Amino acid sequence: MEQRQNNGNKEKCSCNTLWRVRFPESPVRHLPALNSNHNPLVINTTGFAHISRNERPFRFLSAWQLDAEFNSFVKTHWNDQHPIVPFLKRFAENLKTSNKEIFENIFQRKRLLRARLEGAQRQLVKRSNLHLLKLEAKLRRELDDTLIQEESIWHKK
Repeated sequence: MEQRQNNGNKEKCSCNTLWRVRFPESPVRHLPALNSNHNPLVINTTGFAHISRNERPFRFLSAWQLDAEFNSFVKTHWNDQHPIVPFLKRFAENLKTSNKEIFENIFQRKRLLRARLEGAQRQLVKRSNLHLLKLEAKLRRELDDTLIQEESIWHKK
């Protein structure tokens, strides 16, 4: 059993010697328990390379069309009087900006809810009270709703 310090918390996981030799610096993170009393683990074995937003190709999300404001956005930003290639580049940039304002909030909300749920669960381990139990249940419901929204976006991607 390997114990590691992470942000002051001891996080435990099991592995054999071959694993430790092959992945000596693989960090482990415990996610909050959602629909179980077990915490899922995230183990990073490769040191994921960050891809900057500037390197990502533009992709149209059909989920945008489901937004009530999408039609007015297109009417406001569409102009077929300009050459198509530069116009489409500008239009795509406008869509990316709009995406950050509308859809990226789901990912921020998910991170916030997970952090709050983790905190509530840590407090429940120390002491159980009705307020914390109600808060945990509320946070789980909100996180479930947010995960459904996120799944819809990923499915469309």
